[in-house]
Amino acid sequence: MGYVKSGYATRPNKRAKKVREKVYYEHIGKRRNTGTTADRKKQGPKRSPLRLQDLSQDVLERIFVFSGRNSPLPLLNRHFSKCLKPSQYLIEQYLSVNFVFDVNAALKASSGSSYRPWWVLAECALDVPLILQFLNASPSFLDFIDEIAAVEDVGATQQLRFEQFQNTLLQNLETPLKSLEVDPTTDKSLRDLPAAVYKYPALFFENDILTKPVLYNQLLLRLHSEYAIQNPSLTADSILQWFFIDSAGVTPQLDINHLFFALNLVTHLSVQNKRSFEDVNPLILFIDFLYISVTPRLLQLLLCEKLKDAHLISARKAKIVGKFIRKFYSNELGLLCEDDLWIKLNEIKDHALVEKVSGYGGKPSFNVVK
Repeated sequence: MGYVKSGYATRPNKRAKKVREKVYYEHIGKRRNTGTTADRKKQGPKRSPLRLQDLSQDVLERIFVFSGRNSPLPLLNRHFSKCLKPSQYLIEQYLSVNFVFDVNAALKASSGSSYRPWWVLAECALDVPLILQFLNASPSFLDFIDEIAAVEDVGATQQLRFEQFQNTLLQNLETPLKSLEVDPTTDKSLRDLPAAVYKYPALFFENDILTKPVLYNQLLLRLHSEYAIQNPSLTADSILQWFFIDSAGVTPQLDINHLFFALNLVTHLSVQNKRSFEDVNPLILFIDFLYISVTPRLLQLLLCEKLKDAHLISARKAKIVGKFIRKFYSNELGLLCEDDLWIKLNEIKDHALVEKVSGYGGKPSFNVVK
């Protein structure tokens, strides 16, 4: 009978060809290359399967741009993180593909020569810090944007515009998705600036104050066509906090003049049509930072670091407070009689400061005096 051994015939057979080569079946799934050495040389070296990380950087960037708003591609490994490092070009492409839409795209065929695109920037784009920084550096990107609006489903929005056009409900293709509500007295927008803007008070300081006239932040001025600051006093408070406490290390170095121009910008962007604040809180906070709160680099911020005499420093502070009043309370001098302000002045007990506020018509009420 003989023994059965893998790779060999169990017994001789005259009719069958003799096996002259050992055949092993240790890896059943592996295909055996029976070609000759010459054949293998003609085929060339065996290529490994193409991997995603083997693609060139420009191809990876295109894949990332078209993979949607929440693509995890840069987080997969170090190689992708390096290739997809944010740049002005990559951010612009990502923004254009994922956040900018022509809501009239479905009307191209039916509207004929009267077709006009209506480009909408999804408002949620402003919540992305990198995009906000890009727009601040390249505000001209917004020049071709017709509207900034909340767009949840682009396809549904385009289909709705198509149906409105078919039913003659949309006669003007330049009609915005949402009508702008304005204050009847000032004709300014009742739509507040996006919350992300308020998270970066430094934006209000990015003005070129050395030019004549002053060149204010172009991104904020462009956004002002659709937005307005609804609570300028609260915005001023956050700007004062950032300037006196959080601006250390900012380049170029800031001083009191930058603060005044930043507050000028706030009043300009305000829904109120005047240069004055309507409550006394910004003035109280400003005085507090000058006289009470421990403010690092205070003398440097006030441009009086060379002064050594305490009386000269006190006079300098009072002069700055007077300038603050002239610029931001000239139309609301009655606020200088508010009890909260005089309680703060009594706490400070600086004669030059009291004289300065009194010189603009401020006086304490009977409740504060007693």
